[in-house]
Amino acid sequence: MEWLDKKGISHQVTSCPCRRCHLFRLVGLVSGGNLAERESRLDRGSPKISTELELPQPAIAAETATALALHRRWLILGVVLVGSFMAILDVFIVTQGLPSIKTSLGAGVADLELVVSAYSLVYAVFLITGGRLGDILDRKRIFLFGMTVSSQ
Repeated sequence: MEWLDKKGISHQVTSCPCRRCHLFRLVGLVSGGNLAERESRLDRGSPKISTELELPQPAIAAETATALALHRRWLILGVVLVGSFMAILDVFIVTQGLPSIKTSLGAGVADLELVVSAYSLVYAVFLITGGRLGDILDRKRIFLFGMTVSSQ
């Protein structure tokens, strides 16, 4: 679908990055292809107004929605995997610090096991509390806060 704006610039709705074309794509996907009447539908060659309303192809709209959903799913999976990796990385860092704790503090094997267990217990308590806070407040905000605190 192609349209002309007030300045006479031609826009191809399926590939144009401008805000209005993006809005047309969204409205077309949400309303099942029933786009609202456009502001300017002038043909390039003639100054008369075109009365034909061009609707996007349903197959193209379905493909666009499917591609956006698939891209969003992969993005969400990546964010969740980074969060899981951070949890494993934190326990790994504590485990790597055990020889230093043993030499500087003179801790025994049981004390080192207690350090790892205490860290894991505190981490689990904050994980459950953070999940509940995410339900109450905002998941995204709490997730970003937790990622910031755990990386410090």
